[in-house]
Amino acid sequence: EVRQTFLIDLTLDEAELYANLKEPLRRNIRGAEKEIVITHDPGCLRLLHDYQKVTLEDKGRTQHHSFADLERLFAACMEHDSGALWVARSPEAEVLAIILQVWDREKSYYLMGARNPASGNYRALSALLWHAILHAKQRGHKIFDLEGSMDPGVERFFRNFGGKRELYLVLRKTHSLLWRLLKR
Repeated sequence: EVRQTFLIDLTLDEAELYANLKEPLRRNIRGAEKEIVITHDPGCLRLLHDYQKVTLEDKGRTQHHSFADLERLFAACMEHDSGALWVARSPEAEVLAIILQVWDREKSYYLMGARNPASGNYRALSALLWHAILHAKQRGHKIFDLEGSMDPGVERFFRNFGGKRELYLVLRKTHSLLWRLLKR
C-alpha cells in the first residue's frame, strides 16, 4: 500500500520554520502559549493510550496495540534516551493533549498523540507538535517526521505544518490463510 508522511526540514532556522506554518496554525500556537503549560510527563502514558483509544473508536476504528505494548516501547525509549512524552495542561492542571515523540541520531518522529476527548481545547495538540519540532531542532536533528496519516482530517492538520509530503510503500507478506481472509 502507498502511505504518506510529512517531513519538516529542521536545517531551517526557527523563524523560517514558523513562517512555513499556515496562518491558522500560527494563531492556534500563539493562543495556546497563553493558556497551556507543556511538560515531559512519563506518568501520562496510560492517558495517551486511553485518549487515543477513544479517538479511534469515535472514528469506527480499533487500536492495534495494547497498553503493555506501549509501555514496553516507551520503556525502551527512556532507556536509550530516544523519546519524550509531552503533555499540555491547562492552568488548572487538566491534561488537554499528549504526544509521544521518538528520535534517532538524525530524525525525530511524531509517533502518536491524542487530545483529551472531554476537553474542548483544540490548540493544545498544535502547540505540542510545535514544541516537539523545536525540541528536535534543539537536539540537532535534521528532519522532523510527522509520521503521516491516511485519515483526511489528520492529513490536513499535518499539512498545516509546512512539511514536504513524501509517499512510501508498505509491503506485507503473510502465509496465514486466516489473516488473508480477515484482511479481505
